[in-house]
Amino acid sequence: MGPLDQVLPAHPVLSQQLKLASDDWYVGKSEVAGQGVFAGKDYELGDRIGLAMTDGGEDEFSAKIWNLTELARYCNHQNRNNVDIEKDGDRFHLVAIEPIGQDEELVSNYWQVARAKGPHSVMLYEGKQVPTSDLSDYVEKEAASRVRVAMPYGKGYLMEKMNNPKYPDNLGKVRFPGGGIDEGETAEEAAVREMQEELGLTVDPAMLKRLGIYADGTYGPEQYLSYDKHGLEPGDYEATVGGDKQIELLESGTDNPNFWGSKLDELQKEAKDKK
Repeated sequence: MGPLDQVLPAHPVLSQQLKLASDDWYVGKSEVAGQGVFAGKDYELGDRIGLAMTDGGEDEFSAKIWNLTELARYCNHQNRNNVDIEKDGDRFHLVAIEPIGQDEELVSNYWQVARAKGPHSVMLYEGKQVPTSDLSDYVEKEAASRVRVAMPYGKGYLMEKMNNPKYPDNLGKVRFPGGGIDEGETAEEAAVREMQEELGLTVDPAMLKRLGIYADGTYGPEQYLSYDKHGLEPGDYEATVGGDKQIELLESGTDNPNFWGSKLDELQKEAKDKK
């Protein structure tokens, strides 16, 4: 049994279908954003992990092209990073800047990448230009770990009032209904399941409309969906799964001082701008 076979059953967060595995690194489900890259072995300061970018010549506008490897494409970015980009002739390698343990996620940051690739340049992965902002990258990677459903009602939305005494700091807060996206689910599939489990509502996934991803969700990036023709009213609903046995829905706006989540305006603006 190889090291990956030993690791994955014990760590469900890493068990999403792998895109690549090697002795040096592998791709799995990330707690940072969507898919991420994890160390296949221990690394010391200065160790090379793998090839990150290769010289792709220039495009029709004389911009320098850098072709990303799978290692670089799925390496997530945060200010607190443990790897850097190191130039070697016409290519770049991913290098450890501190000791990294086996199965620890490898994290770079965009400042490093921007410095490495230089001005007037583009990055491509499999012939497609790579996003140059964290939020765009979340969307590109289908990175949301949770889903929220906005159901218009009256002058606001139907929202869930948080009444579970297990979480005293959240009592009285209101948020859009939803929950976690399970392994292998799309955001729409997760929304259908969550609405059935929490509210007994059968949702037609074709009627769900993506509003955007809220990158600053408490438990990870959240995909927001709108569902207009829900037919629900404020009241108490029996939940069949989860810690909340009853779900209380009430009419609320995102201007409610107890609201917890994205106010949707930026998500809706982004969606409009993309049309």
